[in-house]
This record gives sequence, structure tokens and C-alpha cells, in this order.
Amino acid sequence: MPDVIRDIAKSISELAKRVRKLEAHSVREIKYVINVRDYGATGNGTTDDTAAIQAAIDSVGATTYYCNLALYFPAGTYYVTSSIDLTDKRNIVIEGAGGGYDGYATTKILSRADGKPALDLSGSANISFHDLTIHGDSTNSPSCGVLLARSTAATGENSAFNTFRNVFITGYYTISALYSWSSEVNKYDKCVLQNLSTSGQCAVFVGGRNRYSITSDYVTFSATVSSATGRFSDCSMAFYNATSPDGILVLGDSVGNFEFDGGYAQSDLVCPTVEVQGTQYSMRFRNWYAEHTNATITFSFTLYSGGGTVEDFIIDGGSSSLYPTSYFIDQAASHTLNRLYVHNIKSRQAATSNMRFQGTVDEARIYRWWVFDTGTVSFNVLANSEVWYFGHTITVTTLYNSAIIRQDGANNPNHWFGNKSLMIGSNANRAAGTLAAISRVLTVTATWNPASLDDGESANTSVAFTEASFTSLDQCVCLATLSSISAVGWDISAYPKAGPEVAVTITNRTGGTVNLDSGTLRVVIIKVA
Repeated sequence: MPDVIRDIAKSISELAKRVRKLEAHSVREIKYVINVRDYGATGNGTTDDTAAIQAAIDSVGATTYYCNLALYFPAGTYYVTSSIDLTDKRNIVIEGAGGGYDGYATTKILSRADGKPALDLSGSANISFHDLTIHGDSTNSPSCGVLLARSTAATGENSAFNTFRNVFITGYYTISALYSWSSEVNKYDKCVLQNLSTSGQCAVFVGGRNRYSITSDYVTFSATVSSATGRFSDCSMAFYNATSPDGILVLGDSVGNFEFDGGYAQSDLVCPTVEVQGTQYSMRFRNWYAEHTNATITFSFTLYSGGGTVEDFIIDGGSSSLYPTSYFIDQAASHTLNRLYVHNIKSRQAATSNMRFQGTVDEARIYRWWVFDTGTVSFNVLANSEVWYFGHTITVTTLYNSAIIRQDGANNPNHWFGNKSLMIGSNANRAAGTLAAISRVLTVTATWNPASLDDGESANTSVAFTEASFTSLDQCVCLATLSSISAVGWDISAYPKAGPEVAVTITNRTGGTVNLDSGTLRVVIIKVA
């Protein structure tokens, strides 16, 4: 009898711990705590538990708007042979005893759904997954581990506000471990998303369109294209074995307000690390580490139906041991990047620093990106932008209102423009091949007091400088300003002369006598290649 009492007390204690844990999951109110074992699930890894798990989910009624259900999977391996139907559900917490890679997971759902999603969450909202593993079988592989999509049957919030924390989606999937399309405001925290299938397309797909034509056994997808949104925090993505991979992470057309904060991407496949397709807005990659040994491109911006515009794309912080054979960023022709921000990136290979922008780049800020070697950066159209670089070779076809500035290894700008990186004149002249290019710019300052000058009177001075690149003053243009001039009506001219030095002449055109104070004379010498 004491053993029975002790067992009951232990069960009550374990239940109390689970309830306390569930109370921290931000669900409005937990009314049902259901153990799948109570519905016949064995968790022994060999018995088909599909029907038992589905019975546990359906026990509170189909498509109840607020199920308020906590579904608990004790330690074990739960073998299933078809999609688990979680479509059009609300407020369910799905809790395991602990997730992990295959062989180390405390709670694992082993799916042999064969071409269907392991877990189908189409149309569902406020579903929370915690501490379990979903593993795709290598022979009867599911299409994906988790499917998030909009359903025509859902009311209210439609495929939104779902949360995954400490969830491992591992194994073999014919498309991807996670497939999220037209699904909004989902969060993934400390999750592992892995695809090992030879037929896999990617590790993670997020998009506003059903790019890979995935299907559901339970619902009809909404035809409405909705921007996919959400946040990945400290998540790991891995992709191996695929014969025709599209990328580790594929962002399909119509994605917005997505953030990748921390985390890791790993692969040895010949493909981009991140493929960005079509039209996107407000994307942020922050402190994201990637190790992709055969990456062709790190960030690939491609078209959808012949067009594509990406706005507010931020790559802020992070490091990589990428080995791309081509480019860190590659933009397709006819594509537009508005407000691209690249900052504080470290990498190990020369090719990692190559960038090719074949479309239009507007309002870009690219600076503080370090590599061990030099690389090449080419722009087709660069407008309203600022690019800082080290030893790279920079080329620009068409430039509008932009600055390209070399920065030395000590992180101090020396205000020189890269060879042929900044053009002067009209596009017509450039096309005709008659346009010169600025090769270097140098600024020299001195103190000068022209004293009193009558109307029409001039004063002269010279400013010497020493710089090896300017020993020959052929094809140099000089500009000068004097800080003590505070009124209109003055002419200032500057021209190079032997020395090397710059001769400066100031002429009073104010109509009267002016007594100038001592001021700072600033001379800019532009060398035209």
C-alpha cells in the first residue's frame, strides 16, 4: 500500500511540474491537460501511434475556436504513418519531455507520412510546441516536418501566432523541415531545422506563395497571397545530401517583417545559403553565423515571374566560414534593392567578399565588412548610396548621388575613391566611352588671412602638399573654400602647379571694401584617371 501511495504522490508531483511549466507558455487559459498515453499511444517506436495521438487531439472536439488544450507526450518514440491533423485549431500547447537530435531525443515523433506533412497546422493559430523532436523517416519521408499555411475553413486568426521553442525538426523531408507559406507572426526560438533527404529542396521554406506545391489531406489552402512574417531566434538550420538544392533557407515571393536573430546555418551542398525570391520587405539578419563549404552564393536575390523588389534588407553583424565559389551577394538583372544595409560582417575567404549587383541598388549602406583577402564588387546602377571598402576592385556602370570610399585596415577612412568607381558627367558621355573617372581625392588645409580687399581686388597664396600619387599634376582638378568668407560676391579659384602645390586666388566682387579675418583654407585636389 505505501508503494501505491508513493506512486500516486509521484504522479501528482510530475503533473504539478508540467502544469507549472505550461502556465509559463503564455496561453490564455489551460482547461485540458491530456497525456497521449491515456488515449493508447505507446511511444515504443514500433507500434503505430497515429490513431491514438489523433484521438487525443480530437478529444475536445473538431475545430473548436478556443480549445485551450495542453497535449503532453511523455518520453518515448511515437511512430506515425500519416499527417497529424492539427488544422484549424486554437490555443493548444504541445509539450514533450525533451527534444534532441535523432538518438538523443527524450520525446520523438517519428513520421512516415510519405509525401505528406508530418504535422499539418494549416489554418491554426496560437499553437505552442515545446521540447520535442519531429523526425522524418528516410524511406517513407514526409514532405515537411511542420506545415503552416492559410486555410479557407479557418475563421479569425489564420495560420498565425504559432510558437516553437526547443523543437528539433530533423531527418528526411522531400521539400523542407519547415514549410511556412502565407503564415504570419510565427516565432521560432532555439530550434533545430534539418533536412537530410536527397530529394530535399531546402532546410526551411518561408514564402507568400506555395512555391513547391505542397498539399494537405485535411484542408483547402487559401488562394490569397499573404506576406509571410515571423522571427527566428538562435535557431540552427542544416541541409545535406540533396541532389538539386535551392538553398539552406529559401525566402519565397512576398515575405515581410522577418527577422533572423542569432543562429547558425550549415551545409556542404552546392547552392546559395539564402535564396531571396521576388518581392520582399523588412528582412533582418543579425549576428547570424554560417558554415557553408560549397556555397555558390551567400545571399542570392532572384526574380519571381520576371520581377522582384526587395526593400529594407539588413545584414547586421555576424561571421562566417563560408567558401562561396562566386559571391557573398548576387543580385539578378532587372531586380531592385531599396535600402540595403550590410554592416560588421567577418569572413575567411576572398570570394566571400565578392558582390555582384546586376540590377538597381538604391539607398544602400555597405561598410565594416572584413575579409582575409580582397575581392571584387560590381554595381550596374548605384543610387543615393554609400559604400566603404578595403582592397576590393570596385566597378560601377551608372552612378547617381553616391560615395564609394576606401577604408584602411585600422578602420580609419582615408577619403580616396577606388579606381574608376566614381564617374563624372552624363550617361551619354559614359556610354560613348569619353567619360573620365576619379582615381583619387586629397584634402589639404592651411590658415590664410587675405586682409583688406577692395572691390575687384585679388589676393593669392599657395598650399604645398606631399603625396606620392600626386607627383604628376596632369589631369588634376582643384577646389578651394575659405571659412572666413560669410557673404556672397567672392570668386575663389584654385589650380595645380609644380611643387607640388595648389595656387589659390580670391577676388572681391561684393561692391565694397571688405576686411577678412584669418580663416581655414580648405583645398580639395581631384585626380582624374
